[in-house]
Amino acid sequence: MHEGIWSEQTETHRGSRRQKVDVYLKYIGMFDVPDTRTPEEIETERVAEEKAEEHRRRNREYMRRRAAERKEAEIAAAVPGQIAV
Repeated sequence: MHEGIWSEQTETHRGSRRQKVDVYLKYIGMFDVPDTRTPEEIETERVAEEKAEEHRRRNREYMRRRAAERKEAEIAAAVPGQIAV
């Protein structure tokens, strides 16, 4: 039924992994699945992706602040005679 399946190297883009896969069918050649999404669906997915990226960015900032706070607390606890703020 098929001649072969070839896959390219995985790409990471904005937190998601993508990989192109080519499927070659006997008697047809390379089979390309058409994009059947409507422009509205494409726009909805784009907006959702932007929202998710903004959420990831805020989460990274929050985690960096929390790590810095923890590190400061550890340093303050390790130094005798210093008052922790």
